[in-house]
Amino acid sequence: MNAAVAKLEAQVDALEELTLRAFNRYLFLAPMLTSGELASRMNDERNGNLFVQLRGWLYWGLVQELAKICLDRDEKSPCISSIRSNLADTPGLLNFLEQKYTNNIHGIGSVEELRCEFQREYGKFDTKAQQLLESNVVGGYKTIRDKLISHNELRKQGERYQFHDVAEENLKYGDERQVLETLRELVILLLLLVKNADTNWDSYLNTTENLVRRFWRIEATF
Repeated sequence: MNAAVAKLEAQVDALEELTLRAFNRYLFLAPMLTSGELASRMNDERNGNLFVQLRGWLYWGLVQELAKICLDRDEKSPCISSIRSNLADTPGLLNFLEQKYTNNIHGIGSVEELRCEFQREYGKFDTKAQQLLESNVVGGYKTIRDKLISHNELRKQGERYQFHDVAEENLKYGDERQVLETLRELVILLLLLVKNADTNWDSYLNTTENLVRRFWRIEATF
């Protein structure tokens, strides 16, 4: 069991790193999606077409990363789906983690209270992960990754052949931020459940936002 937990801890660390990278991508991209000031300046500088093209490249790159973090079929690639399944399906794993939690979290309550706390936090993770994985947004991201990013699926529509139409997935700008915020909550829960570690990304993300504002020469990121 110690080997299984060590592997799980490594996967959770990797998932934290991947999610922070995705946040970095998003923070750089966000002004391109929301800032009228930036879009106007790009048009005034006659860079409007290139700006739109770059925004598309960055956006779909982020979609691919979010799809991989949520759902990845490669068993060696950590993702929310595989870690959730591992926790639920590996005999004895949750009991081992629960005991580890009660041993490592001191001065907060009795052993029984800590067990209840662990079970409550695990329940939050499992429910929130299920909602994310079953959401239309993540399903749409997966479809687009499979049909347009990782592959170039050509299909017949009437008398014509064409690529998958992204409009069919009903995605909108802003969905990616909601997915990232949920991933942040899930990773923080996993760090607590698996490594008994508390973490706060606010300072890191605030620093990144300041760098982005300076790069784009804008007052606000969102």
